[in-house]
Amino acid sequence: MRRTFAGLASVPDMGLSPEEIAALPENRSPAPWAVRARALCWARRPDASARRAIEAVVPEPVRANATPELVVGALIHYESTPVGPYDEITAVVVHRRAGTLFATVPFMAVDSPAGLVAGRENWALPKTPAEFEDLGRPHSEQELSGTVHDMNRAVAGPGWRIEVEMTTGRIPLPAYVPPVLPLLQLGPGGEPFILRASAHGRARRARLSVRVDAPPALRDWFPAGLRTGVLLTGLRIRLPAPTRSTGEAGRAARRR
Repeated sequence: MRRTFAGLASVPDMGLSPEEIAALPENRSPAPWAVRARALCWARRPDASARRAIEAVVPEPVRANATPELVVGALIHYESTPVGPYDEITAVVVHRRAGTLFATVPFMAVDSPAGLVAGRENWALPKTPAEFEDLGRPHSEQELSGTVHDMNRAVAGPGWRIEVEMTTGRIPLPAYVPPVLPLLQLGPGGEPFILRASAHGRARRARLSVRVDAPPALRDWFPAGLRTGVLLTGLRIRLPAPTRSTGEAGRAARRR
């Protein structure tokens, strides 16, 4: 991995050490990617305290003149990717600027060195290493079909731990996420990386309990507590190569 991608903006103290960088493989899987996955997603509207915490972890060029409107948590198991299966947890902040919405990722952790490298180099995503632990079968409202039981997970890294447990209904509905909401990340030189991902699969309503034991830089804005969310299965996700923005978000980033 190019050393310049070690300095991506992220939650403090969740960067990569020189020893971790030296142990990482080269990126042999450039974008675009087409992956299969299942995901557990939930959200919260940030209060004033969470908004202050978000300001501390989102670069000023990204958040300039923008208001954080929503924080989306996601626990994802990638069943098939160009670098093989792996697990991921992330928190995405949706901002509003001048009547338009865009998203950015201050926190993302994975259990795959190859996935970590590809995320940083392909899309400037600040991936960090983590360990994932299965907490057992979910307490379903009705018996579930398929193998979704390992979405009850604990995820841990140095100095932090997140536990996610769910109950979910039986009836799935079709789900489609169009490539509308741009994801804005800053590259190591401050250049804007714009990703417009898309996905389709099946969705079930879920109820979650999310517990966070972490420093304030993550704990104060991560969407913890009792949440209503959605379990997405049979996902097909397209992750194109990033583009440069011609909109306000990209212009703000380039004014850094």
